Amino acid sequence: MPPHTSSHHPPDLMAENTALWEHISKLNHIIASQRVQLTLNGLAVRKLKHQLYEKEQRAKGRARQHLFDGRAQITTAPEFRKLVKDMQEKNRLEKEQKEVRAEERKKKADANAALGDWKARLVERYNEDMASYNEECAILAADV
Repeated sequence: MPPHTSSHHPPDLMAENTALWEHISKLNHIIASQRVQLTLNGLAVRKLKHQLYEKEQRAKGRARQHLFDGRAQITTAPEFRKLVKDMQEKNRLEKEQKEVRAEERKKKADANAALGDWKARLVERYNEDMASYNEECAILAADV
């Protein structure tokens, strides 16, 4: 709604003000309808995601039921043998990766230990050199 208009303003200004208020009202209506549409879209997406989840769960249940509907079938099913073979391969690969990581950690620890030893020898040598230098300085100072 346009604010209270008085006769103090020129008619052009009042008409422009009224047109602006009508435009603002239309924009507010558009924004409100878009907000409602976004909410509805969000609800639809959530519903579709839930339906997909339920469909996946039903498919997994049917696959599980098909795979385990009898012992004789389990022991002879090529899918089961392939599954066991895949699991064994996965375990073997994980074990190899674990061994590689352990070896890398050991190499890194060895390198850090060697670096620490080198630094300790360097500091010791520096201290010896400084002691020798200080001794020479003391001898020179005593001779003077």
